[in-house]
Amino acid sequence: MIWLSDFNRHHPYWDEDRNTHLFTAANIERAQTVLDIATVHDMEMALPKDIPTLRANNSQNLTRPDNVFMSYSLLDLLTYCNAEPERQPVKTDHFPIITKVDVSTAPHEEPQWFNFRETDWEEFRSALELRLQRIPKPETITSIPNFDNLLTDLNKALTETMDAVVPKFKICPHTKRWWSDELRKMKKAVAKKGRKAYGKRFNLSHPIQDEYKALRCQYAQAIRMAKQQHWTEWLESLNETTVWTASRYANSPPTDASRAKVPNLKAKPRGSERMTEATTNAEKSQLFYEAFYLEKPAQQPQEAQTFVYPPNHWRFTPITNDQVRRAIDNMLPYKATAPGTAPNCMLKETKDMILPYLGPLFRATFTLEYYPEEWARTRTVVLKKPGRPDYEVPGAWRPISLSNGFARLLNTCIANKLSNRGEMLNILPKNHFGARPGHSTTQAVHYLVTNIKDAWRKKKVVSALFLDVKGAFPSVDIDQLKHDMCLRGIPAELTDWIG
Repeated sequence: MIWLSDFNRHHPYWDEDRNTHLFTAANIERAQTVLDIATVHDMEMALPKDIPTLRANNSQNLTRPDNVFMSYSLLDLLTYCNAEPERQPVKTDHFPIITKVDVSTAPHEEPQWFNFRETDWEEFRSALELRLQRIPKPETITSIPNFDNLLTDLNKALTETMDAVVPKFKICPHTKRWWSDELRKMKKAVAKKGRKAYGKRFNLSHPIQDEYKALRCQYAQAIRMAKQQHWTEWLESLNETTVWTASRYANSPPTDASRAKVPNLKAKPRGSERMTEATTNAEKSQLFYEAFYLEKPAQQPQEAQTFVYPPNHWRFTPITNDQVRRAIDNMLPYKATAPGTAPNCMLKETKDMILPYLGPLFRATFTLEYYPEEWARTRTVVLKKPGRPDYEVPGAWRPISLSNGFARLLNTCIANKLSNRGEMLNILPKNHFGARPGHSTTQAVHYLVTNIKDAWRKKKVVSALFLDVKGAFPSVDIDQLKHDMCLRGIPAELTDWIG
């Protein structure tokens, strides 16, 4: 359902906060009726807050009497909902509201995925051990061809084992997280018993009728228990990071599991002043790339690049197998990686078997100054930013990067090494938050609140400036990063490796 009308109601939920003179008790009560009816019908406001839809003829004040409400199931299909004052007709004080909903469908064959949650890991390790026996364990890797050959053999052994042992499944749009193989077998048994009971439908005293009823009750009870057990275990496993995921689950409306289609995008290509419309996947990908990854800044003059760096704060040591093992232990088992690469759960279940191969490979990236192309390649998917009025612009979408499983593990080891030394030697300032142990977003909020309240206790006024640095992390200038690290005494082996 879509409701779009001049409701002639004013409420802080959609009007601008400056229109406080409109938020009378009578107006709030009248508007609350609309909100209550929308809630009952599982509808949400599609036109974002603070977008005016009327300019008063006398006072020229901008208000919001018009509104658009939409069912939750349609919100992910919404591509544009915005007022356009420039298209206001003559002899009216209302602005047109343009709403676009993409309901087109395209045939799609869902691929098969590995079901690592249902994998028999004892069988997996046994099958992998047979394949790893054909690969000699190296002490050191002395050449790039040897590196590539070892990496190819290791990937082949893992891939062949996955194909042979890990069960496959197709993700159904109606798949539930709590569904299990036991429930699937019970569902088949209920259906089979139901067919037999239907065949005896004219004989209500037949024992099959009571058996069918009892089995249905047992099946319903099993579903309730599976739901309760799954979500109880999941809630008990929450930590300071995943608790935000639980918050999103609790506060977000139902979605289509990120299956929303990217509409035609409108933007100015890099180096052009003309607005263009991207209709093909290649054109959309190019606009997303230009929006997510900014151009590299111009290089400084050569004479300004001569620096005398301070001595290293510590002596570089190669990555050890114990460091790799600790990094694997701290990984989330089912965090997504790039398709076709080793997932975290497989690394955790087979770490003792693959460490003799991963350790020399990781250390060889430093001694050979070589980083494989397949490790550097990532896959970026885009998801909607919630609450945006126009999804036809690239800025209304956000990138999610999926990397190679081995590359993510190696990068984690280096990040842990840098983080550990940075904390021990006080290289970073105390008020730097993010990517540091004990300096998460939660601690940043506590730190900010404490400073504000301390100032208030001293009868001072607090003002704050918050900046959104566009594309900071996807667009890091590697040369500038290396320069900053050298100024802080990071060993050259690490800065060169990052380059």
